[in-house]
Amino acid sequence: MATVLLVGAGLHQRRAILRAHELGIRVVAVDGQPDAAALPLADHGYVVDFRDLDRLAEIGREHGVEGVLTVSADRAVPVVAAVAELLGLPGIGRETAFVMKNKVAMRTRLAEHGVPQPPFAAARTVAEARAALASVVGFPAVIKPSDSGGQRGVFFVESMVDAERHAQEAISESPSGEAIVEGFLPGMELNGIVVARRGEPVTLTLSDRRRPPGIGFGVGWIHLYPPSLPPEQVAEADRVACAAVRALGLRDGIAFPQLIAGPDGAVQIVEVAARIPGGQMADLVRHAVGVDLLEVALRQCLGEEIPDSLVLPRFRQPLCIRFLTAEPGPLQAGRVTAIGGLDGVLAAPGVVQAELYFGVGEEIRPVQVDADRRGYVIATADTNLEALERGEAAARRFEIEVEPTVATSKHRCEFGLGHYRELLAAAKAGGYRFALFDHDPRAGDLFLRHDVDFSLEAALTVARLDHELGARATFFLMPDSLFYNLASAEGRAALAELRALGHAVGLHARWPEVELDGRFDPVIAWHNPRPEHISDPVPGVLNVMELRFALNYRSESNQRWRQGCPQEALQAGEFEWLQLLLHPEIWAYPGATMGPTMQAMLDRERERRLEQLAADRIDLS
Repeated sequence: MATVLLVGAGLHQRRAILRAHELGIRVVAVDGQPDAAALPLADHGYVVDFRDLDRLAEIGREHGVEGVLTVSADRAVPVVAAVAELLGLPGIGRETAFVMKNKVAMRTRLAEHGVPQPPFAAARTVAEARAALASVVGFPAVIKPSDSGGQRGVFFVESMVDAERHAQEAISESPSGEAIVEGFLPGMELNGIVVARRGEPVTLTLSDRRRPPGIGFGVGWIHLYPPSLPPEQVAEADRVACAAVRALGLRDGIAFPQLIAGPDGAVQIVEVAARIPGGQMADLVRHAVGVDLLEVALRQCLGEEIPDSLVLPRFRQPLCIRFLTAEPGPLQAGRVTAIGGLDGVLAAPGVVQAELYFGVGEEIRPVQVDADRRGYVIATADTNLEALERGEAAARRFEIEVEPTVATSKHRCEFGLGHYRELLAAAKAGGYRFALFDHDPRAGDLFLRHDVDFSLEAALTVARLDHELGARATFFLMPDSLFYNLASAEGRAALAELRALGHAVGLHARWPEVELDGRFDPVIAWHNPRPEHISDPVPGVLNVMELRFALNYRSESNQRWRQGCPQEALQAGEFEWLQLLLHPEIWAYPGATMGPTMQAMLDRERERRLEQLAADRIDLS
């Protein structure tokens, strides 16, 4: 009876141990956590730090293991390669493991072989990230750790303000202190499963990887097979996936390429992992094409030849995997108080598999990283879209009761551009239309208002995002601001861009003076007025806080929602109409409260001023 060493014995390794036993293979499992879910299932289990390669090799020799593998655990890939070499066993090799784990090394290798991919650069400091965005990558972009996983530290950025907010966190999530900055590719994201045998890769499946809006944008929450693409683009994705696997040097193993299929028909590589992925991808392959990835991986780690009968698709079955997530998703965020059975879910049309990843007393958080996926349902049908409908319907059958917590209540609000997107998406979902202050409020109107108190840079960041999301807003600017100058070249350019983006420009006036000129529409919003005068009519000008416009009004003034974040109410269409005041500085600069946010704004302003001095040939040495 053969024996294998399984590195990692958590929740997603349980099935690997059970399948090994079905094949008559003994399992020695190691994990760094004493309560790892799959350790009790192994023939022998050890609590060992993955970094202790000598101890892992010692355990392998003690039990006479004939193969080493991991499933789902990305950080264990180089460990498995190293231990296999120490024991003289089959493996992918340390070099291949490194280039398939380190995203900078991976992209460099892919570039050497001409595999299509986005522009990229490495960054070990925030300054290097800014420089990469300015000179190599451009916007929009993604910043992420070069050697981490699980969507930790992955951020979408569309301005230097975003880079300031997120670059250091991405760098901090990297064990080697390095992030990669790469261009954001629009299009459909695809997951691929490729098996390499003696250096020849074959693609088993390509499937849509759909993602939620907001801060959890990197998390795959729906998988669809087959992909929703024309046949010629599917063929191109197959070609690019196999080219990437060859370029990275994987001769015998399972590869997990992620790709982007663009609207122009092109396909580019996002990244490639050397392992069976998590996220129920092995189940997708089993139900979609009838191939048992776990058996293939177990036999490959033992050095066995893999015949066509084990690796070539036996059939093709459209399916959907719908993960259970909250905010957005079918789950409610909060602490779980009761869980019903799965019988109703499993009895739903087309459902072939379903599971929950939590118990009573655990907390469900809004989706941000892979670990916020708290279960799944797999549904099959005659087409992938019908399977999606079945998966969505089955996901709503889970009977789960929760109680809100402080972290998940409706008053929780993550002030940032990711949540800003969520607010506007909620408004669209609620049926609202974006209106300017040129008519009395009507049912369905959303008057989006931005008072620009301190920063034209923040105003333009928000204005561009509004435009991208199909929203028109009214920006209120101050002609006598202590923080910006509308008469300067920068100020004139900002006014012109706001107009070009389709926004209105009103006067942010200091009570009681109104100095309206041709730069402004005949509409004002007072800056720090006396409360008793805030709604007073102004002859010849519309005051946006007149009673007719202030009856339905929400604002995050001083970074606090007085009546709770309005996202849920917007999505439900609870307001007949609404004036929504969002200050650009609060959303564009990092900080959980007003103090840190203003400090971040001032830090950025100092950098801008130094850049301006340097551009003016001032010697700053």
